[in-house]
Formats: sequence, structure tokens, C-alpha cells
Amino acid sequence: MSVFKGGWRPHDRRALAMAVLFGVVCIVYVGILLNLTVISRGNFVPITASDGSVTYEIPVHAQRGGIYDRNGVPIVTNENQYNLVFYYDQFMHDSNKGNETLLATFQAMNDYDLNSKRVKDYFPIEGVYPDVHFTEESQDRETTAYARLNKYLTLMDLSKDSTAKEIVSFVMRRFSISAEKYSSEEVMQLVRVRYDMEATQFSSIQPYTLAQDIGSEAKAKISEQGVYGLWIESSAVRLYHYPGYASHILGRIGAIYAEEWPEYRAKGYAMSDQVGISGCELAFEDLLHAQDGVMQIKEDKDGNRLSETITKAPVAGSDIYLTIDISLQIEAENALAGNINAIHNWTGTDECDAGSCVVMKPDTFEILAMASYPTFNLATFNEDYDQLLRAAASPFTNRATSGLYAPGSTFKVGMTVAAIMEQQTTHITKNTTIDCTGKYTRFSDYQPTCWVYTSTTSPIHEHGELTAAQALEVSCNIFFYEAGYRLGIEKMNEYCKAFGLGEKTGIELSEQAGTLAGPGCYTASGDKVVIWNPGDTLSAAIGQSYNEFTPLQLAAYISTVVNGGTRYQAHLFSSAKAFHSDDPVEIYDEEPISKIDISEEALSTVKQGMKAVTESSSTVSYLMSGVPVKVGSKTGTAQKTGFADYAMYVCAAPYDDPEIVISVCMEKGSSGGYSAYTASRILEKYYAERQVPEDGTTNPYASPAGYVAPDHGGAVG
Repeated sequence: MSVFKGGWRPHDRRALAMAVLFGVVCIVYVGILLNLTVISRGNFVPITASDGSVTYEIPVHAQRGGIYDRNGVPIVTNENQYNLVFYYDQFMHDSNKGNETLLATFQAMNDYDLNSKRVKDYFPIEGVYPDVHFTEESQDRETTAYARLNKYLTLMDLSKDSTAKEIVSFVMRRFSISAEKYSSEEVMQLVRVRYDMEATQFSSIQPYTLAQDIGSEAKAKISEQGVYGLWIESSAVRLYHYPGYASHILGRIGAIYAEEWPEYRAKGYAMSDQVGISGCELAFEDLLHAQDGVMQIKEDKDGNRLSETITKAPVAGSDIYLTIDISLQIEAENALAGNINAIHNWTGTDECDAGSCVVMKPDTFEILAMASYPTFNLATFNEDYDQLLRAAASPFTNRATSGLYAPGSTFKVGMTVAAIMEQQTTHITKNTTIDCTGKYTRFSDYQPTCWVYTSTTSPIHEHGELTAAQALEVSCNIFFYEAGYRLGIEKMNEYCKAFGLGEKTGIELSEQAGTLAGPGCYTASGDKVVIWNPGDTLSAAIGQSYNEFTPLQLAAYISTVVNGGTRYQAHLFSSAKAFHSDDPVEIYDEEPISKIDISEEALSTVKQGMKAVTESSSTVSYLMSGVPVKVGSKTGTAQKTGFADYAMYVCAAPYDDPEIVISVCMEKGSSGGYSAYTASRILEKYYAERQVPEDGTTNPYASPAGYVAPDHGGAVG
């Protein structure tokens, strides 16, 4: 039926939308293709003179900026290596000559035992022609080999049902690879590389790297052979000084995505440039990025080099200095792994399989450490990718910035501040008592209980009369139900927003905003909360209801409270300096986001209550016994339907004048106090680093040099 009769039908609209989307994609694709094959070729096409000499240009790679910790310890720098590279316009357009160049290169690689240096090509076919078949990996939809095969079939306009033999035959015809001229082994060698060249879009502005890190000795010997069209190129690759650590923070570099190319091209990038894909590599790309130079090369008609001239000098990127302390970062990641094992022992189950923590300076919101478990190793990322992708606990997820959790009783710290600050309305001062009878009886139809009321281990089932500090110490629900009722959800959330709960912290990495429970908020499933009852306010007041925040938000929230009410942007960036120098390029400018003046009465009550939590909890006091200062804590046990409770923990040290704040979440960790394990190890390391030996020797705890490779539960290769 025509769409003009009887109005538009739903499927007609969908068809039109798909057609429009397809048209847009085609236009974008054609634009990119035009740019790659026509517009961008101008500077790379060889120029042939009347005497037969040829002049062309190749890039001179500049060094990407390094990444250092707050103390100047290198975390990511560059390592020079030699690679075997083909440039499109120097790689013979004659297929027969190109095949000979490839075979000569293969022979050189065999001669100098370089086959292990081949770049992983995800070739989807195995066997010897004509008896070939697809690899098992290439038939798995979750693998890179499968994705690349399908991309190749699309690029070459081949049927998705093509057999392995049909693909090999297609490549052979396309590049004049004759089974009569070459041995079966040579045929498959040539097909493999020719397939990969096209799958990776080898072009005038996209060189093809056959092997990496061949070593200086092999470089010298292969250079002597003078294989025409083969370049032995020096390049810098990322060197991870502490492989397996800080991976979620540092992030990766990689090729420019097609959809991002127009933006990068406008900034002067080449299509073959490596750029930040995630983490700090992406966040600080503009500072880290190096500008490659250009070398003009002239050869005579026989391919002999006549001259090499640098026509554009390379410019290195800036070095980035982060706020993190790599020693503390290492301890934080090791502590999370240790915390998992400890919880398994304490609970007798292996449910707990993930966690995260954030270590922050409360006076500046600098991130001293930020860890997520399980994690991965940037140095072996490509090799580990398929395994990591299948891992049940999602090692790619940065739980510190993107994990959303009910705060549980850690929320009561802010509630204490709000209740005392609004004492004219709540009539709650630091000395006011509220009677906990175990059950909240203000409403006849909804009477929630205190945790102690239903406890099977507590000798009592009501707390009796409690002040705010005492209620914080024993985490009395009844006290905070009443505080929430007297405050009301609007006033509660006014303070929560001032503390940054339910809002992004401003950190340079990707993060979730979370949800602050209240009328009009959205549930985890995306539904808007339209009806809000008084009972919902009670649930929200103890950190439940729809409240969900990241560990980073919890650290920022506690920092705002203990510093007296000033909220800053959480940040990892400290400064940028010119490459390998002390010349400043950019320095972080500290500006408050918001400020409320927390009264001395409210602040001292919170600090007193948090100190009491540490001292009265047998688990927390035991774990904190090795910390040389008094610590203020708050545990939280967040309910998660269908799972063991999540263990939440926040602390500040020293409790009376905090210089460090820590938040920890152990998923399915059972009890909030169990998360204090991670915090205690971090605090012990933090204060050990600051010891000054009386004999004047160097403090061994202040350096990460003796770190042990991490055990990340199999997530790291």
C-alpha cells in the first residue's frame, strides 16, 4: 500500500528512517574514501623527473609525550624499535614485482629468525592451498578475526557465504599469485599478507607494518640486502613501566577511527597517526600528541638513494604529570585483589569477584590512586583482548568511575551534617537524642526497622536513646529515618547536591553521574519516578531507595564534608611540561565548584562519630590497627536484589584533620567492614611513604621500584 493512503504505518516510518540512515552512512563513507584516495594523496604521490629520478616523501615520526606520576616517576614513556614497513607508493604497483618484494622480505625474516615479530594479522584461513578452511577463531562472532573477515568481504564486495577456498582464489587472481609459479607455502604467505594489507586498508596514507621490534642487528643485516620497497623504520612505542597497573587510568592508544578522522584531520593529524583511545591517553591527547616531520627522498631510475632531506622537523608531544602516586596505586590494586581473597575466607563463599577504590586529597580533590578489579595489562592488551572480552567480571569496566552502587550507611555521614545544619527545622543538635525502639512507628502503614531489630547476632534489638554521633557510630536506621522525615526529601537533596552526589565529579575520564533519589529521578531501568511517598524519603535517608553513586563520587562527597564544605573538580591532571624538560606548558588551576559552610558543630559531630566507628567495630579496628594515625570511618552494607550485599566503606585520616580520603566498594562483599581491608593497606602504605628514617637513609617505602607483578585473577595475560 502506498504510504500516501491512509497515513503512515509504523513499519513505513521505520523503513524510511533506515533508508535515510543508510543514505547518510553512504555519504560519509564516500567522503572519507574521496579524502583518502584523492584529496590526501597530493603530498605522497612520487614525482618522476625527466631523467627518470623519483622524489617522494615519508613521515619522520616524533615522540609522543610521556606520562609521569606526581613525584616525577615515569609510568608510560616511549621505547624505540625498528619495524619492517611498506609504503604504498614505494611498494610496486606491479603485482608480480610486489610479490617478489614480499618473498624476499619473508626470506630475510626467516634468515634472521624474525617470524615471531610478525604483527598479528587475524588471518581467518588455515591449511595449504587448495586444501584450506576457516580457523575456529574466525567463526566466533566475538573475535577480531571474525570482525575483520566480515569487513574484508564487504570491502571486496564478496558474498558473506564465501568459502575459505573462494577467498584464497580471489586474492590469488587479484594479485597474480600463480600456483604454477610459487610453491604452496609461498602462495599462502603471499595470500596472507595481501589479504591483511587490504583488510587494514593499506593506502597512500596508511603504511603497512609487517613486523615490529626486529632489533638493531637484524635491522643492519636486512638493510644490507637492499630489498626495494621495504622500509626499516624507527618508531616509538609505548613502554609501560608498571605493566598491569593503572590500566584504567592510563588508557590506550590506537589507530584513528574512521568516524573521527574528519575531526583529527582538521587538527593536522595524518590518517596513520596513533591517538588516545581511552583513559589519560585520550583525555590529554592534545598535549601528548606529537607532530611528525617529513623527509624528502630522491632516488635515481634504478632505485639508488641520491638524497634525504628533512623538509619539516618533527615536534615531540608534552609530558603529562598526573596527581597519582604510582606506589600508592600499586598498593591499591594489590589490596583489592587481596580483599577479594580475604572476603572469600571470611564468608566461606567465592561470590565477591569485583571491587574498586578511590584515594583522594580532600583539600584539592587530587586523585592519589584509583583502582578497579579485575583489570588488564596494557602491555599485552591485543594478545589478551578476546579473553578479556569474555571475562565474566568485565575487566574493561572502570568501576571507580562507572560502577553505580547504593551507598548504604555511608550516606549517613551527609545526613548527620544536614540534620544538624538545619536544626531550626529538625531540632537536632549534637546533643539531641532520638529513641531507637527497633521499629519506626511514625506511620501506621509503613514501619521499617533498624538493622539491629532483625539481627541474629546482636544481643540487643533496639539502640535506645542516641545522639547523632552515637547514631553514626552504631549506624542506627531509626535515628536517620527520623532525621530524614524532619528534613524532607527536598532539603536532604539540597545538601546531597552540594556534596556532589548524583552529579559528575568533572574527572577527565569517562564517568557516570549516578542517581540521587527523589521525585522526578530516574530508576536504573530508565523509568521516571512520578509518585514519591513519605516512606520513600525514609529509605533514601539511609542510602537506599534509588540512590546510586560511583566510588569516585563517594570519595568526593566525603572530601567535601571533612574539608568543611568546599567541593572541587576531581582531577588526575597536575601539569604538562615540554618533552623531557622542566619547562611548564600547562598547570592545573584549582577552582571550587561549590561551597557551603559546614558549621563546627556539624563537622565535629561527624568526625567524632566516624572515629567511633573505627574504634567500636571489631573488624574495622582490627584492620586499622597498623595505621599510625586515628582514622574516621563509615561502613555501608548496600542491598542488591538477587546478590549478596555490597560492602561499602569510606574513611578519612587523620580523623580530626584529614589529609587523605578513601572510598571502597567490594561487589557482593557481604559486610561493609570487610572493605576496610583495602583502605587499611592503602593507609599503611601512605604513611610508610612519609616516614623519614632517623639515620638519614632513603625511605624504601617511598619508591615503587620493587613492585611485584600483579595477580588480577586471570584477567591479565
